[in-house]
Amino acid sequence: MADPVHTYVFMEQANPLQQELLQIVAAEAEELVAIRDGRYTRSQDVEKLLRSAFEGLGFQHAVTSKQIPQLLATDSDFEMDFFHSTLQIALEVEKGKHFNVWRDLCKFVESELVDHAVLLIPYEKYSSTGRRESVLLSTADSLSNVCRLYYSLKSFLLIGY
Repeated sequence: MADPVHTYVFMEQANPLQQELLQIVAAEAEELVAIRDGRYTRSQDVEKLLRSAFEGLGFQHAVTSKQIPQLLATDSDFEMDFFHSTLQIALEVEKGKHFNVWRDLCKFVESELVDHAVLLIPYEKYSSTGRRESVLLSTADSLSNVCRLYYSLKSFLLIGY
Protein backbone atom coordinates (compact mmCIF):
# COMPACT_ATOMS: atom_id res chain seq x y z
CA MET A 1 0.00 0.00 0.00
CA ALA A 2 1.59 3.27 -1.14
CA ASP A 3 1.71 6.28 1.12
CA PRO A 4 -0.63 9.12 0.16
CA VAL A 5 0.99 12.21 -1.29
CA HIS A 6 2.29 14.33 1.57
CA THR A 7 4.77 17.09 2.24
CA TYR A 8 5.99 19.22 5.08
CA VAL A 9 5.34 22.94 4.75
CA PHE A 10 7.56 23.38 7.79
CA MET A 11 9.61 20.87 9.75
CA GLU A 12 11.89 21.44 12.68
CA GLN A 13 11.01 17.98 14.00
CA ALA A 14 9.03 15.24 12.21
CA ASN A 15 5.45 14.61 13.27
CA PRO A 16 5.63 11.67 15.72
CA LEU A 17 2.54 10.02 14.18
CA GLN A 18 3.37 10.67 10.52
CA GLN A 19 3.57 6.99 9.49
CA GLU A 20 0.42 6.03 11.37
CA LEU A 21 -1.53 8.93 9.85
CA LEU A 22 -0.33 8.04 6.36
CA GLN A 23 -1.28 4.38 6.91
CA ILE A 24 -4.81 5.36 7.99
CA VAL A 25 -5.28 7.59 4.95
CA ALA A 26 -3.84 4.91 2.64
CA ALA A 27 -6.13 2.23 4.11
CA GLU A 28 -9.19 4.36 3.29
CA ALA A 29 -7.88 5.68 -0.05
CA GLU A 30 -10.73 4.37 -2.20
CA GLU A 31 -13.46 5.74 0.05
CA LEU A 32 -11.60 9.04 0.49
CA VAL A 33 -11.41 9.50 -3.29
CA ALA A 34 -15.15 8.82 -3.54
CA ILE A 35 -15.80 11.48 -0.89
CA ARG A 36 -13.31 13.89 -2.45
CA ASP A 37 -14.87 13.59 -5.89
CA GLY A 38 -18.46 13.41 -4.64
CA ARG A 39 -20.65 16.34 -5.49
CA TYR A 40 -22.60 16.57 -2.24
CA THR A 41 -19.96 15.40 0.23
CA ARG A 42 -18.33 17.48 2.95
CA SER A 43 -15.27 17.44 5.18
CA GLN A 44 -17.47 15.99 7.92
CA ASP A 45 -17.81 12.87 5.77
CA VAL A 46 -14.03 12.49 5.81
CA GLU A 47 -13.97 13.07 9.58
CA LYS A 48 -16.66 10.42 10.10
CA LEU A 49 -14.76 7.91 7.96
CA LEU A 50 -11.44 8.43 9.80
CA ARG A 51 -12.70 9.23 13.30
CA SER A 52 -12.40 5.79 14.92
CA ALA A 53 -8.91 5.21 13.48
CA PHE A 54 -7.73 8.63 14.67
CA GLU A 55 -9.30 8.08 18.09
CA GLY A 56 -7.44 4.77 18.22
CA LEU A 57 -4.21 6.78 17.96
CA GLY A 58 -5.28 8.97 20.90
CA PHE A 59 -6.93 11.89 19.10
CA GLN A 60 -10.06 13.58 20.39
CA HIS A 61 -12.64 14.76 17.86
CA ALA A 62 -14.22 18.24 17.56
CA VAL A 63 -12.22 19.79 20.38
CA THR A 64 -12.65 23.30 21.79
CA SER A 65 -11.18 25.12 24.75
CA LYS A 66 -14.14 23.83 26.80
CA GLN A 67 -12.77 20.29 26.57
CA ILE A 68 -9.09 21.27 26.70
CA PRO A 69 -8.41 24.55 28.52
CA GLN A 70 -5.85 26.77 26.78
CA LEU A 71 -6.21 24.91 23.49
CA LEU A 72 -7.70 28.11 22.09
CA ALA A 73 -8.69 31.46 23.54
CA THR A 74 -11.64 31.15 25.92
CA ASP A 75 -13.87 33.34 23.76
CA SER A 76 -12.73 31.76 20.48
CA ASP A 77 -15.28 30.08 18.24
CA PHE A 78 -12.56 27.86 16.74
CA GLU A 79 -12.72 24.09 17.00
CA MET A 80 -10.00 21.62 16.12
CA ASP A 81 -11.26 18.69 14.05
CA PHE A 82 -8.86 16.35 15.88
CA PHE A 83 -6.39 16.96 18.69
CA HIS A 84 -3.88 14.65 20.38
CA SER A 85 -3.17 16.24 23.76
CA THR A 86 -0.22 14.03 24.73
CA LEU A 87 1.73 14.58 21.48
CA GLN A 88 0.25 18.06 20.89
CA ILE A 89 -0.88 17.32 17.34
CA ALA A 90 -3.75 19.25 15.79
CA LEU A 91 -5.35 17.88 12.63
CA GLU A 92 -7.78 19.73 10.37
CA VAL A 93 -9.74 18.08 7.57
CA GLU A 94 -10.84 19.97 4.46
CA LYS A 95 -12.85 18.88 1.47
CA GLY A 96 -14.54 21.78 -0.29
CA LYS A 97 -13.42 23.52 -3.43
CA HIS A 98 -12.78 26.76 -1.58
CA PHE A 99 -11.67 25.71 1.87
CA ASN A 100 -9.96 28.31 3.97
CA VAL A 101 -6.40 27.13 4.61
CA TRP A 102 -5.62 30.44 6.30
CA ARG A 103 -8.31 29.87 8.94
CA ASP A 104 -6.79 26.45 9.64
CA LEU A 105 -3.33 27.98 9.90
CA CYS A 106 -4.65 30.57 12.37
CA LYS A 107 -6.06 27.78 14.55
CA PHE A 108 -2.73 25.96 14.56
CA VAL A 109 -0.54 28.93 15.45
CA GLU A 110 -3.03 30.56 17.81
CA SER A 111 -2.97 27.59 20.17
CA GLU A 112 -0.28 27.38 22.82
CA LEU A 113 -0.74 23.61 22.91
CA VAL A 114 -0.12 22.75 19.23
CA ASP A 115 3.38 21.60 18.34
CA HIS A 116 2.53 19.61 15.23
CA ALA A 117 -0.05 20.73 12.66
CA VAL A 118 -1.59 18.42 10.08
CA LEU A 119 -3.86 19.50 7.25
CA LEU A 120 -5.67 16.71 5.41
CA ILE A 121 -6.82 18.07 2.06
CA PRO A 122 -7.86 16.83 -1.38
CA TYR A 123 -4.85 15.88 -3.45
CA GLU A 124 -6.60 17.14 -6.54
CA LYS A 125 -9.96 18.35 -7.81
CA TYR A 126 -11.66 18.80 -11.13
CA SER A 127 -11.80 22.37 -12.40
CA SER A 128 -14.86 23.87 -14.05
CA THR A 129 -13.30 22.91 -17.40
CA GLY A 130 -13.00 19.26 -16.35
CA ARG A 131 -9.22 19.30 -15.91
CA ARG A 132 -7.58 17.92 -12.78
CA GLU A 133 -5.83 20.52 -10.65
CA SER A 134 -3.42 19.75 -7.82
CA VAL A 135 -4.89 21.18 -4.65
CA LEU A 136 -2.08 19.85 -2.48
CA LEU A 137 0.72 21.39 -4.54
CA SER A 138 -0.94 24.79 -4.87
CA THR A 139 -1.69 24.82 -1.12
CA ALA A 140 1.92 23.90 -0.31
CA ASP A 141 3.13 26.69 -2.60
CA SER A 142 0.88 29.24 -0.89
CA LEU A 143 1.88 28.15 2.60
CA SER A 144 5.60 28.21 1.79
CA ASN A 145 5.42 32.00 1.48
CA VAL A 146 4.74 32.65 5.18
CA CYS A 147 7.56 30.93 7.06
CA ARG A 148 7.56 33.28 10.07
CA LEU A 149 4.09 32.11 11.02
CA TYR A 150 5.46 28.68 11.87
CA TYR A 151 7.81 29.74 14.69
CA SER A 152 5.52 28.28 17.36
CA LEU A 153 5.28 24.90 15.56
CA LYS A 154 7.63 21.96 15.32
CA SER A 155 6.04 20.74 12.09
CA PHE A 156 3.27 21.39 9.60
CA LEU A 157 2.37 18.38 7.47
CA LEU A 158 0.05 18.35 4.45
CA ILE A 159 -1.52 15.02 3.51
CA GLY A 160 -3.47 14.65 0.29
CA TYR A 161 -6.34 12.25 -0.22
